[in-house]
Amino acid sequence: MITCPVQSYHKLEKYKTPIRQALQFLAQYDLRETAPGRAEIDGDAMFAVVQAYHTDEAAALQYERHDAYIDLQFMLSGKEKILVCDRADVGPVSVPYDAAGDIVFYEDLEREAAAELCICQGQYAVFFPEDCHKTRCNAIVGVCENVKKVIVKIKV
Repeated sequence: MITCPVQSYHKLEKYKTPIRQALQFLAQYDLRETAPGRAEIDGDAMFAVVQAYHTDEAAALQYERHDAYIDLQFMLSGKEKILVCDRADVGPVSVPYDAAGDIVFYEDLEREAAAELCICQGQYAVFFPEDCHKTRCNAIVGVCENVKKVIVKIKV
């Protein structure tokens, strides 16, 4: 069972209106046939990024984190496992923060502190700036999956 820390609950309460707007956008537009790339919602305050890729083994991937945006990741097709943990549970920075892309990558300490989420078509997960997340992981070990996902970026 994954618990919701008190600070995450308060952030969820603070951002419930833009999260609701993001979900309304996803309900209003069928993005399954949309080519990968950016889709405008509200300028830099909120926008969507459509991605298409193959999953990989978790050991081959890195944790990432964002400072300026909340990620609402919605699965259009396929499934993937996402590992989620606090900043304290990842290793040192492997790729420094890129302000233009709002992303920093971390080495994996290979601790068992990460929560595992499996998201399938029609499901979503929300990641706040303090949430390190490792996406694109095979949902089943050794089985790569074709995934199409939209990430709604919500400015904090």
